[in-house]
Amino acid sequence: MAPTNNMKKVFLTVLTAAVIAFTGSSSFSQQKVSPEKEGLIKELLVVSGAAKGAKDAADMMSAIQKGESEKMIASMIDNDKTLSAAEKEQLKKTTIDSVGRITRRVDEFFEKEFDLTKAIDEISVPIYDKHFTDSEIRELITFYRSPVGQKVITAMPELMMEMMTGFMEKLGPKLRDFLNRVTEEEFTALKKSSEQKPPPQKPKTK
Repeated sequence: MAPTNNMKKVFLTVLTAAVIAFTGSSSFSQQKVSPEKEGLIKELLVVSGAAKGAKDAADMMSAIQKGESEKMIASMIDNDKTLSAAEKEQLKKTTIDSVGRITRRVDEFFEKEFDLTKAIDEISVPIYDKHFTDSEIRELITFYRSPVGQKVITAMPELMMEMMTGFMEKLGPKLRDFLNRVTEEEFTALKKSSEQKPPPQKPKTK
């Protein structure tokens, strides 16, 4: 069974939202940093586990986003009154399978085609240079080497997961209801607009 135009639109909307939410948008100025300070910043990134933390955060965000996308798609399909129960189940399976394949390909992209450690260095060095002095970076290095600093590094992935899960538990249902409502309103408006269009006139014969 082929997806309806409405479901194609829903799927593209969810996919686009997922990509925008995952990637974000920023610009970083590349300014000259002294070799000594650059070395300190890179040392800080190592002792604080910045690269691993970023990878863990990306993995968690990807997992949460996949789960929310599947729920959103299922909810929207369930609310489509043009489909039979069997068609809804088939479309949900097909669409959710597609989301799974896309998620796996995104994971492969980060594993094979994107150097996360290099990117973190290129992004972090000018930012830390802008906001911290050499002595402050040394203090941060000392902190992250301390028992409390090591505990922060170890606990941070779990803390982020709990916070993001809690956030999505609060946002998810409201966002799904909102998108269902907006999608239904748009579909109704499109249907009404289509019905109001005058039938094409036949060309006059001479």
